[in-house]
Order: sequence, then C-alpha cells, then structure tokens
Amino acid sequence: MKKIILLILTLIFSLTSYPVYAKEESLYNKIASQATADNIKSEFVTYDNGINFKYTSSDTNGKGVYTIASTLKDTYPIHYYRGNIDNNWLKYANLCWQIVRTTDNGGVKLIYGGKPNSDGTCTGVLEYDEELKYDKDYTSNGVSNTYADSDEKQMIESWYENKLVDYTESIYDEIYCNDIVRSTSNEKYTNAYFRYIEGKPTLTCPNKENSFTVSKELGNGLLKYPVGELTIDEAIYAGIQDNLENHKLNDDYSNREEVENYGNQVKSYLSFRGTYPTMSGYGEEAIENNVVSGDFLYGDLSFYINNYHISMPIGDCAEGWSYFHSLYEYVRPVIVINGNLAVMGEGTSINPYTLGAIVKPEPEITIPETSDNIISYYIIFGTMITMLMGLVILKKKYE
Repeated sequence: MKKIILLILTLIFSLTSYPVYAKEESLYNKIASQATADNIKSEFVTYDNGINFKYTSSDTNGKGVYTIASTLKDTYPIHYYRGNIDNNWLKYANLCWQIVRTTDNGGVKLIYGGKPNSDGTCTGVLEYDEELKYDKDYTSNGVSNTYADSDEKQMIESWYENKLVDYTESIYDEIYCNDIVRSTSNEKYTNAYFRYIEGKPTLTCPNKENSFTVSKELGNGLLKYPVGELTIDEAIYAGIQDNLENHKLNDDYSNREEVENYGNQVKSYLSFRGTYPTMSGYGEEAIENNVVSGDFLYGDLSFYINNYHISMPIGDCAEGWSYFHSLYEYVRPVIVINGNLAVMGEGTSINPYTLGAIVKPEPEITIPETSDNIISYYIIFGTMITMLMGLVILKKKYE
C-alpha cells in the first residue's frame, strides 16, 4: 500500500512540475495587448473624452499605445504609438525601425530609424543617413499635379531596392496617401491643412488617384516597390502637433531663442534632428513663391517634421520656411510588414523587438482565456483529482 501511495504522489509531483510553455505571440497581438482606447480618460490622458489632437502628446494628453476608438469593433482595430516613448523599436531586415501603427488588414507600419549598432541595439541610431539625404532646394522632375517620378520618390525606391527587395514577401502593398485635395472652403489650402489646424486626423485617403500603391487594384499602381512616407495625420496621431498657440513662433522668425527653446521639448518619437517630409500637401502658396518640394507631391509643398514641430510656410514668407529647416533634408522611408510574424524582445532601443516565423492561428476554444496555459492547467488539475479519488478507493479496499 505504501508503494502505491508513493508512486501516486511522485506522479502528481511530476505533473505539477511539468514545464508549461507560452505560445508565440504575433507582432500585431503584442501591440494590441498594450493599447488603450483613445476616447477615454486613462493613465496619461486627463481629458474625459480622451486625447485632444489639437495639442501635442504629453503625460496628460497621451503617451503610449492607443486604439482608434471608431475601429474597436473592426476585425483589426487600428493601434498607434504616441508621445516621447522608447517602446516601439524593432529590428527588421538588419535595420532599425520604429513602429508607427497597425493597419486595417493586420499589418504593422514602420518608419526607418537608422542602422543598428555593432551590439545589435538601436540606441542613438536615429541620426543623419547619407543615403537618404538631399539638398532642400532641388525641385521635382515633374510639374504641378502630374505624376512624373520625383527625385525623392526615386531615392526611396532605390534605397528599397538596395535594402529590402529580398524581404518583399513579408512587406504588404499598402496605400501611401498623397493627399493634395483642395478644401472647398479655401482652395489655397488642402483638406490635410485644415485637419491639422482642427486636430481631426484621418487615415482614409480621399480617392484612388492619390493612393500610391504597387497594385492597380488597390490604388493608382504608380509605385515600383511597396514603400512610401508618413501622412500628416499619422504624425498628429503620434503626437507632433503645433496647435494654434505655437503659430506665433512661425510668424515671428526673429525670436530665435523662443523657437530654439520650443524645439528642445521633444514631444514625439517622430522628432528628428534633421527634417523630413510627409506625403500630405499643404497648399499652393509655396508654388507662388517658387518653393517647390521634390517629393511625391509634384509641385505642392509638404508638411515637414523636425525636432521643433510640424513646419510649413506661413503666409507669403518662404524665408521663414527655410529658417525652420536643416541645411539638408532627409527622407524616412515607411513600410508595412506582416503583423502575424512572431515577436521577441522588449521593444526598447536597447532590446528592440525581433521577428520570427508567422504565428499560425489556433482553433477557437470555448474555455475562458484567463491564461495562455489554461488548457495545460486543466489537464493537470483533472489528473490530480482522478488520482486522489483512486487513492481513496484503494485505501477503503485495504482497510
């Protein structure tokens, strides 16, 4: 009898000591697990109605990962990173990237962040990249409102060909929105300009003509590779926003000290020591002053991002626009990767995320998902109960 009891106890101990392995987590699910709805008060949001996009990101107006509330019931809700954070770094294709947001098809949008250090970290790599630098004064190869390839577009696609062409299988063909649609209320400005002023970002592109893609079914089919740039709306979601109180800085170029002090306040992970363009057009005043950007916009001046804020010309003062820019400008390529790739790491610049194989979806189980390992625990618990019942029966038999 003692041998039987000892055998059962040994078996129970071995089962309870059974190593339980957590299932792999996809990149999309990893991001989703950290997200908070952006229309409610939360840890870093003090407004009752959630984030106020008229203002910059901060400890009281959003810092972390958020879900666009209107997408919560979608198959793939859209989650985005906001604020001066250090938890959205990822290494992909032997390069450092920062995660911007997820997409409505489960993809993950990344913006190029530099070459990794020799130890594999991404600390301090967000610097100038000679391969992506251009003189700010050059102009587009095309004329206004045509679709001739600009120098900037060619630069990005050449960079993709050198760095990413072997990874195209896991890169989605996504819409890169060249939003230059004029406002019906004031045709000198685009709808993007008024969304910026009013703090009402959107991720919807106005029409197929402005939707740059490789596929003609998805968009205009004018891209050679699936790579583009950010929109002003994505920058606003990320926390870069002048809001109206800072327009005085744009209007007063002589107040250098005030401008530089403002620039020292890093508001978003998208802040950059150089200056880089978005794909959102500002308006035609730049054309009237012979200030033409050489990018996807073919004649319209882009919104630009730098370490100060979102920059653009105000009124008829092209000189002011130049003041807010570096001697040289850069492009920061953007891609969308498969969100089902397995993810490892912490997402910090010291320990960036790395990716593995595609995580296969598991069959649905009706057991409450209180733990990734719930099934293993139920098996162990059921086995213990069965053995204990057998022990009671044996004991009674030999009494």
